[in-house]
Amino acid sequence: MITFCRIIMFLLVFSTVPGLECKSYGFVPPAELQAFPMIKINNKSVTLSNDGKLLIEVTLDNSIWSAPTDEIAFHSATVAYVVYKAIPFAFSTPMKIQISKWDHPRILFNRGPNNEYLVLLGDSNQAPYIAFGFGQELGHALIDNLNGSADPQLWFEETFCEALAVWALQQLALEWGKSKDGNLKFYAQMFSSEAKNLHYNTKPPSEGYPLWFAKNRKFLTEKCNDRELENEGHFPYFHFFKGGRLAAFIISEQ
Repeated sequence: MITFCRIIMFLLVFSTVPGLECKSYGFVPPAELQAFPMIKINNKSVTLSNDGKLLIEVTLDNSIWSAPTDEIAFHSATVAYVVYKAIPFAFSTPMKIQISKWDHPRILFNRGPNNEYLVLLGDSNQAPYIAFGFGQELGHALIDNLNGSADPQLWFEETFCEALAVWALQQLALEWGKSKDGNLKFYAQMFSSEAKNLHYNTKPPSEGYPLWFAKNRKFLTEKCNDRELENEGHFPYFHFFKGGRLAAFIISEQ
C-alpha cells in the first residue's frame, strides 16, 4: 500500500511541476548531429541555420511525449534541411514552429504569441512517421510564408504538401545512408521503407489522376475542404493526398 501511494504521489508531482512535462534534451547521439551540422540543439529548441542565418526554429510544447523531445524536434529539423537544399528561396524569412501533441498532423490557421506557426503532430517514436507528418505541415507553413495568405487552390496545396513529405522521406534515407554509422544506416532503411509503404498503399482512382482531377475541378476549387461532404461519402477527400504521394515517386524517378 505504501509503495502504491508513493507511485501515485510521484505521478502527481511529475505531471504538475513545470519543466518535468517533457523528457529532457540530450537523447540525440553525436553521429546524428554530425550528419547534419547545420542543425543545432539549443536548450529546448532545435535550429537550422546557414552561415549564421536562422532558417527555422522548432520547439515542442510541454506535453508528455512518448519519445524524447529533442529527437522529435531534431528529426523535424532534418526534414527542413533537405527541403531547404532543394528550395532555399522558401526560407528567405526565418520561421518558428511550435509542435504540440495531437493524434494526427495538422497546422493551425492562427499563429502563436511570438508569431510562430502552430503544428500538431502524433508522438509515435518512429522517426519516419514524425518526419512524414512534419513534412506535410512544413509545406503549408512554407507556402504561407511565401504568399502571406492561404492558397485559394487548397487541393493543389494539399497535394504539394503530401508530395513534399514523401519526397523528404526519400531524401532523408539518402542522407542517413551516407553515414558509416550502423544506426544511421538503419535509419536510412526505415525512411526508405516508410516511403515505399506510402507508395504501395496508394491506390489511384480507376480512371487515373489526370481525368479524376479534371472531372472534380469545380468541387476541388470550391469545396475541397468540406469534411461534412467527405463524411457523407460524396467526395473521396484523400485522393489528392494520394496523388501527391505518387507525384513524389514520379519526381524521384526522373
